[in-house]
Amino acid sequence: MNNNEVELLKKEIEFLKKENESLREINESIQKLNRLFPVVTCELTPTTRVVDISDGGLELFGYDQVHLEKGLYGMDLFNDTDRAVIEQKMIQLKQGERVDPGEYQIRRKDGTWANVLVSSHAVFEDEIFCGFRVVLLDLSDVHFSREKSVESHNSFREFADMIPQTVYETDPDGYFVFANQLGFETFGYTFEEINHKLHVLDMIAPEDQDKASKNLKKSEMGSKRTEHDYIGIKKDGTRFPITVYSSAVISGNEITGYRGIVIDMSYHEEIRRNIDKTESQLFDVQKMEVVARVAKGVAHDFYNILTVIISGTELIQERTAQDTRLFEELDDIKQSAHRGSSLIGKLLAFSTKQIISPRSLNLNETLVKNQQLLESICGEGISINLYTDDGILDIFIDELQLEQLLTNIIINSKEAITGSGEINIRTGMEILGESDIPIHIPSDKKEFVVLEITDNGSGIDPGIMNSIFEPFFTTKENSSGLGLATVYGIARQNNGFIRISSTPGEGTTVAIYLQTAKKASKPLPSTRELMLINSSSFKIFVVEDEGMVLGAVTRILKRKGFSVMGFQDPEEALGVFEEIGEEIDLLLTDVIMPRLDGKKLSEEMLRINPSLKVIFMSGHNELIVSEKGILKEGMNFIQKPFTMNQLVHRVKSALFKKDESAN
Repeated sequence: MNNNEVELLKKEIEFLKKENESLREINESIQKLNRLFPVVTCELTPTTRVVDISDGGLELFGYDQVHLEKGLYGMDLFNDTDRAVIEQKMIQLKQGERVDPGEYQIRRKDGTWANVLVSSHAVFEDEIFCGFRVVLLDLSDVHFSREKSVESHNSFREFADMIPQTVYETDPDGYFVFANQLGFETFGYTFEEINHKLHVLDMIAPEDQDKASKNLKKSEMGSKRTEHDYIGIKKDGTRFPITVYSSAVISGNEITGYRGIVIDMSYHEEIRRNIDKTESQLFDVQKMEVVARVAKGVAHDFYNILTVIISGTELIQERTAQDTRLFEELDDIKQSAHRGSSLIGKLLAFSTKQIISPRSLNLNETLVKNQQLLESICGEGISINLYTDDGILDIFIDELQLEQLLTNIIINSKEAITGSGEINIRTGMEILGESDIPIHIPSDKKEFVVLEITDNGSGIDPGIMNSIFEPFFTTKENSSGLGLATVYGIARQNNGFIRISSTPGEGTTVAIYLQTAKKASKPLPSTRELMLINSSSFKIFVVEDEGMVLGAVTRILKRKGFSVMGFQDPEEALGVFEEIGEEIDLLLTDVIMPRLDGKKLSEEMLRINPSLKVIFMSGHNELIVSEKGILKEGMNFIQKPFTMNQLVHRVKSALFKKDESAN
């Protein structure tokens, strides 16, 4: 072999070494890219609820916008092992520490698991922790791209083009040597304009270039990844917020360039602008919870007091019906008591703590029964048109709550109409797909009865549409702001939901979706049938540990002709019942009493007299009463405070079949 051949061979070996070194650097670039560049970016609340996610992020793991709206929580997507590790890292992040990216498994919508690289940091506003910013990379695609990139540099570009963010690399002086396709599109340049001709600072708005230049020099101290927020600038001069993740590329002891990723933060800026609003909404919810908790605490004693006031006032009114002035003054007292009861009821309804006695109802019949009341609310000049679908199924709901829901919506419709107008009420059936049903509705509920109320009033300003169901939100003077909040609470408590549409100046449509009943409604006795009941032929036990309430209830029933025995002590009542129980037709008992509660008392008395009718009464909240098993379907229950007519109607309804069979 001559000298020329040796020289050629040396040059060929040197060339191969350079090629091998280039290939090694490409492979290292991809490995660092895996640690540096996320495919999916998302913003999480402190509870890890996903509030924003980059385009394609949901689809990547099989979810869609509906899951995001219903509530998609990041921590729910990881397996138990990874969740424990992540929870520890979250604690570190909240303390302001940095944590290294980690590889975990995320559950896809179809149940399969995806390996992802997760990089995250805590977000603070005025030193207050307000959530997390997270970036994820699906490693299944990354692993595939790694193998391809070893084969050629073109595969590296293909991989980078798959990343839905701007990916770039520069030479040591900061001039671009590489950018992915999205980088060209985001900033508006061509490959020829970028390649070795455009400096990285040219992508930064002039007012931020000095800061970016200083940060670039800091990165020369090492290859540790940095994160900075700037105002970016496109070729056409458009400014927009960006976050830049970058690090120096070091080979040996020399910096050979810089690489990074640029995230368009336009959507995130919108979220930041809404932070104050979100915090305000959160405060309203917390405020509502506090008020509801207070209302729940005082409801029992308050309802007992109102029961005595209302029933006592009605008894006096019966005796003084001829004295018009005194009757009206008493009526003012009674109406004030009702307003107090209604206010507590609204608070409990919104927090879904109100006691309900749902049963099968025909919505059409309820509307017809209440049409006169609704017309009286609207007054002259506003007509109510009823369009019922005879093919609807029965609904399962508390009748008093349904009437309360109707009344509140009609009041809002009336107040939206200036002068004359009309309100159309329609009923119908609708079968919804799973994606159209709110997350709080049981998954087996797909068929709904729809109550639609439309007015031709002033409509709702789009700017406040998202606030109309918030507690205490109102645009009217002298309003509690609980009307529509109560409607929302009633619908939710009865496994229903509301949709609302409105056009300013043209009117509003409120559609309430109500669950269907499993059983058809049973016909109730008519008012005429109840009036024919001979009260004097029935004996009633009233058991109530609150003396004033006991006195009020026994006076009402005696006034209506019933034979009544009242007891404050449930054990005393049981002792008397053991002697004469066969003669007693009905037990009216409080639920919560010392030593022996109403449920156990009724069970002991039913053992003695199986034909005994039982009505439970209480002023306690739903949780306490439901624990006693009182709210099961088929149970007779009356919520305090009640009027004289409500009590008598409930007693006669319970005795109706007994009286019917006796005849």
